[in-house]
Amino acid sequence: MRLAVGGWRNKRPVNACDQYGSVPRVHDDARGVEWRAMGNHVVADPRICHGQLTFKGTRILVGDVLEQVAHGESWDTISRSWRGKVSAEAIAEAIVMAREALLAGEQVAAHG
Repeated sequence: MRLAVGGWRNKRPVNACDQYGSVPRVHDDARGVEWRAMGNHVVADPRICHGQLTFKGTRILVGDVLEQVAHGESWDTISRSWRGKVSAEAIAEAIVMAREALLAGEQVAAHG
């Protein structure tokens, strides 16, 4: 069974605030390619994994890690399975973002 989390990233408005009231940071690299820092650990870069949410500096999909969480794996086990490239702080950030997206979707459904 695969947890369907990848689709929610497109439902978050471009100028949406995160839980701390800040707008996701938009960056341009030397070639003018725009990417978004969705938090301290999660980014969306069109050059990496077709713009899907990944953990900064990796090609590890946020959805894959959330699937591991959903299957009950411990955060330490998850971090080790990615050779330490995904920290507990990064996992926590991904879970908070998934929760926010779920709640935002529920609000849209309730008012739609």
